[in-house]
Amino acid sequence: MRLDLLCHGEIVSDAFLCGSRCDAHLSARGLGQMRKRLIRRRYAVVYTSPATRCRAFAEEWADTHNLKVDAVEDLRERDWGEWDGLPLETIQKRWPIELEAYLAAPFEVTPPGAEPFEAYQQRIQRTFEQLLGSGADPALAVTHAGVIKLCAQQVLGFDNAHLFHFGVEPASLVGFAAVGQFVRLEQLEND
Repeated sequence: MRLDLLCHGEIVSDAFLCGSRCDAHLSARGLGQMRKRLIRRRYAVVYTSPATRCRAFAEEWADTHNLKVDAVEDLRERDWGEWDGLPLETIQKRWPIELEAYLAAPFEVTPPGAEPFEAYQQRIQRTFEQLLGSGADPALAVTHAGVIKLCAQQVLGFDNAHLFHFGVEPASLVGFAAVGQFVRLEQLEND
């Protein structure tokens, strides 16, 4: 079973953290990045995060290939709570102490009203396993950089601190294959 995860392209936003509450749109460049990434690719099914920056492209691409899109709520990015969608300067002014604590320990400190990291991690691991077990082959899931990093972490087994070392750029494609009881990362396309 093959599952490709496509990160949304460049967005129109000045947000420091653009999560599930920030419904930013793709820029024209971002849409072009995604179209270019999937030239000559074919899939049996298309899954997408419900965020506009993912869903709009997934629907366009699926429509041109006569496929239906399945919006999967749990493919959404982390909910960053009260910081979601705000510029860094605004967060620095309103929550200077909380921001400093978060930057010092990003996996232990939860921003105000945000989804705790461990809950986010567990949600993505569960969703990744469900998509791999869906039977659709090959499958495409249009999602977010954080989601893709957590899927790679699950397969490669690196610790949380190394999430910052696994680069996922706009319109990156990361391919996974389930072979028997094993899952392997087979492809990483970053620009």
